[in-house]
Amino acid sequence: RYPQISTVDLYKDWKKADAKYFSKICDKLPGVRCLRQDPWECMICFLISQNNNIKRIAGLVTKLRENYGSKITESEYQFP
Repeated sequence: RYPQISTVDLYKDWKKADAKYFSKICDKLPGVRCLRQDPWECMICFLISQNNNIKRIAGLVTKLRENYGSKITESEYQFP
């Protein structure tokens, strides 16, 4: 879906965009990533992730999309 961008380039951009926080932690946490996720979806995913496993979380998010989201394609739904 998204164009391939090198991690080095992403880290440079993220350091500039968030000099206060990201630039201080990125070297200590080399696997850290920024997600292109809607804040509402992020909060809901965080809430349902408590005391669950990845398979269950993914299933719950899928059910939320299917039951409350807008249809994008025949098999994909937007998060509500």
